[in-house]
Amino acid sequence: MSFTLSFSKRLRVGPVVGVAMILTLLHSACGPPDLLDQAKAFQSTGQFEKSLTPLRVLLADGVKSPEVDLLYGRAFEQMGKPMLSVWALRRAMEDPDFFQPAGLILASGALAAKEYNLAISVADQLIEADPEDANALIIRSMAHVGTRRAYEAAIEDSDRVLDLDPNAVKAQVARTIALLALGRVDEAGDGLSVVEEYYAVDEVNDLQASLYCSAQVSFAREKGEVDEARETLERCLEEYPDSQEVVSQALSYYDAVGEYDRSLEILKEAVKSSPENSDYRVGLVVRLDAMGRSDEATELLEELTRSENPQEASLAFFDLAGFHVDHENLPAGIEAFEKAIARSEETIPSHRFFAFADALIIAQEYERAIEIAEQMNHRPYRELVLGRVAYERGDYEEARDHFEAGMLLWPDNSVARYLSARTADRMGDFETAIDEYRYAVRIDSTATPAIFELARLYVADGQLSSALQVLRHGGNSEPVDEEAALLELEVMTRMAQGPVPIPNRLKSYENVPGFMQRHLIQMSALARESAGPETSLALLEGVDLNWAHPWNAPVLAARIEDLIALDRVPEAENLVASALRVAPGDVNFLALNGMVLEGKGASPGLVEAAFLKANQNDVEAPLALAGRARLKVAERRFEDAVALYRRAAEADPRSTLFLWSALSSMPDSFDPNEKRRILEEVLTRDPYDGDAALILAQSLASEGQVKAARWQAKRARQFSPSPESQALLESLSSPQSPLPRQESAPN
Repeated sequence: MSFTLSFSKRLRVGPVVGVAMILTLLHSACGPPDLLDQAKAFQSTGQFEKSLTPLRVLLADGVKSPEVDLLYGRAFEQMGKPMLSVWALRRAMEDPDFFQPAGLILASGALAAKEYNLAISVADQLIEADPEDANALIIRSMAHVGTRRAYEAAIEDSDRVLDLDPNAVKAQVARTIALLALGRVDEAGDGLSVVEEYYAVDEVNDLQASLYCSAQVSFAREKGEVDEARETLERCLEEYPDSQEVVSQALSYYDAVGEYDRSLEILKEAVKSSPENSDYRVGLVVRLDAMGRSDEATELLEELTRSENPQEASLAFFDLAGFHVDHENLPAGIEAFEKAIARSEETIPSHRFFAFADALIIAQEYERAIEIAEQMNHRPYRELVLGRVAYERGDYEEARDHFEAGMLLWPDNSVARYLSARTADRMGDFETAIDEYRYAVRIDSTATPAIFELARLYVADGQLSSALQVLRHGGNSEPVDEEAALLELEVMTRMAQGPVPIPNRLKSYENVPGFMQRHLIQMSALARESAGPETSLALLEGVDLNWAHPWNAPVLAARIEDLIALDRVPEAENLVASALRVAPGDVNFLALNGMVLEGKGASPGLVEAAFLKANQNDVEAPLALAGRARLKVAERRFEDAVALYRRAAEADPRSTLFLWSALSSMPDSFDPNEKRRILEEVLTRDPYDGDAALILAQSLASEGQVKAARWQAKRARQFSPSPESQALLESLSSPQSPLPRQESAPN
């Protein structure tokens, strides 16, 4: 759009150079009449490209006429190619009669081409010649805005134009944009509607118009003008239904005032008006799912898959596949991926294949994942999939090779860096693991898994300051999830060698259900680890907590454990009895009653009955399952005990306690493969458990699996250094040394 010759259809504009004026100048100039008249005639009817033919003949004949140069420059400017005629317009500016019109066309074209420095330079010449040249001032103001550096200068130029003509729209537009960029929102507020109106004159600028419509809603909300904000928002939705900015603003507004049904309506309308927009579809599905309306979410996705448009149906199948995978329905997800690929009539992007391969890897369908990888035309993605397959199969050297090959082609892929770090970690190469984790975080400061794993590695290695620095990466922002917040509190506690107050940056987590209970359990465990049950019990007894509330049962369990360990069973009995009076059916309180009976030395039958009563209410209650497992150990029914401990561990996936209990209950004659599987599960949950790594290394070494044994021995030496782990690693590193025999798990 020409800056000087195209104007708003709906608003009055300031002083400008019009078409009539330029044509008058052209007619008054001299030049070969026939060709020149042809060019003028073409341009007077808007046929600018045709006008180039006679103009080029004139220029080829060596005609040096500012009129010809001006027409030539104007043709290219109107065709949207202003930079092809800079030389002609500059030459036309040398003539005093053509200086101003040629300069305006050149400056306007440079602005349209985003050649802001050129636009400013030419505008400077025009303004020097005529300080009240409003068109040149407007161009220079908009160019200053375009540089994103000279906002104050843009405001100064706009103000000069508005002094000449208070209704100069383009000056108001430039001024408002500059004020917004400077954060002077209050001053910009009145101009937002003008900016929206200006950008709404054609479809090309609809996006900009919608942004400024949305900005008016924000401005009204900040001023507390609730009714005006709502009215403006509804108008924005009506005029710009396809604008993601407006839809997002509407969702934010109606969610904030608790009108969730209206938000749902808006998303449904957005999906209907823009079925190709995956963000709307996924957003609606996520919202329905979060509201507990998963069936509706599934129905919506399935309805979209029935589109007669093959590409829309394919995209819907991809969304449906992702939904099923997120809900751990892998068979349905894989089937949806297959249908998505079958329906697509276009080249499928590699990231779609990658999502499919990821689902197959989770489902342990490794060969099919490899087949999908071979269909990817983006090699870094292909290497990522092949590396993940090798990683899941335990072939870490092959995984490392694939990840490295992918990173050579895509060095700033944070996911590949993270997986490369995990691979190095599994191979006992912790120096490389740290480097890769740090690289992943540098690439993407929100790379939560990399931040968390790097911090865990530092904690296990005793580098607490480094761990805290990683967890607080990005300044004072909160941790991105509960696990990171708990780890940060653990690090602070270890550094202080005692309980610490929750810092302000973590205060919001106090309102997360279960967070404070987990924090207290973690603090008591650290106290017990460093100073014994007396310290742990003192910490818990100093907490102002409703011990009879079912939410606090896990914390009460830690307190009961300490009381029994200190032979203060009557106190434990009173606490549990009080809790059962308040919540007689709570499974955790029932299981704690079994623990108290066990601590009192009650008959095994009475103890088992108490634990069974808890499991009747919840067959997978871990405390009850573990209690029954202890009874089986006493009866020397080791297989039954291990099975119960395994169930308890599955019900409490964060902890390794029940897995270690299972290992401890195994006699020497127990199936070594089962021991190994449990040790591997321990290390999956806690990769830095050096004791588990040592036992596993010994087991692998006795089977002749030297490479895998060496990796675990490195882990054992790093995180549980001892003469035993050092000797084992040396023997595995020296082919001449005999391999040690497998050691049994501690009894």
